[in-house]
Amino acid sequence: MQIRVNRNIDNYKPDVFHGLDFSQTMHALGTVLAGASAFLFANFYLHLPQTICFYIAMPFALPVAVAGFLKIDGMPPLEYLRRRKEIKRMPDYFYCPEPLSEFLTEEKKDPEQAKGKEIKTEEVFLDEGM
Repeated sequence: MQIRVNRNIDNYKPDVFHGLDFSQTMHALGTVLAGASAFLFANFYLHLPQTICFYIAMPFALPVAVAGFLKIDGMPPLEYLRRRKEIKRMPDYFYCPEPLSEFLTEEKKDPEQAKGKEIKTEEVFLDEGM
């Protein structure tokens, strides 16, 4: 008896229905239910033409499908937006090189003495043969 095993276990994805995992299957069913219910409501209760009913149903069905199938950086959209919001709340940090920080601190102490000082920089030349 032979059992096939994926060489890369990280790429393993359990399939429930036609290659979809459980979450994707549920979102596919939710997409069909949301679209069909919006379509039938617009067709039978609002008495609109079927083409217009289809366009009305799309905004109800697409968010459910996007939530189940779209991956941004390997994350579902809601988790991606949550992490992005957390990152936006983090404080900004800036790098200030040492010669510049010395110049700025001297300027804050006494602006008259700092006017004549220049920023110390090191010049590094690379060989053109490299």
